[in-house]
Amino acid sequence: MFSAHPPATRRCGVPLTLVALSSAPARPPKRERPVGRTGSPSVRERDRYPGMEARKVTAKQLEGGAPLLQNAFYSLRLHKAYQVILFTRTSHPFQAAAEIDLCTSELSKALPRAARNGVRVVLDMRQGPIRVHPALDPAFERFRKETQAGFARTAVVVTTPLGRVRADRLANADGSPMRIVGSMEEAVDFINGG
Repeated sequence: MFSAHPPATRRCGVPLTLVALSSAPARPPKRERPVGRTGSPSVRERDRYPGMEARKVTAKQLEGGAPLLQNAFYSLRLHKAYQVILFTRTSHPFQAAAEIDLCTSELSKALPRAARNGVRVVLDMRQGPIRVHPALDPAFERFRKETQAGFARTAVVVTTPLGRVRADRLANADGSPMRIVGSMEEAVDFINGG
């Protein structure tokens, strides 16, 4: 018997849902909070679940990490399991603004700002040269902004009073927590939330 109603609807206007039975196994249900291989939450997970914290790191653990970038002026190492970047300045001085701008560009490519969300950074400036030519200040300002922008917490490690004064002058403009410290232990304490 044929009906005057279209085949996909019943008389009351509610669409019919056709269910195909198959022998394929059902998908397992999604887990509420997926965990990565290391057991630490990803940046995206911490954004979705605000109570999740990054794993704590020790000063000894900062000695390792995967190299992201190394040149004559600094090295950049990633500690993925702890969501920490270690930026270590070498004693090699910048001679021209072009060198600083090249380093700024390399840093930006190696660690894009979008990848910094939820990541903490330790800027180890203890080996950095003390004397800097004033003509390089504008290029240094761009470099400093790039080394600090977008991170969840920034610890700057310096050893001299002059280094502390310079670091104070460079206070983080984006408003994220920043502290100037005198040792790696103090830096680790700060980035761990202390």
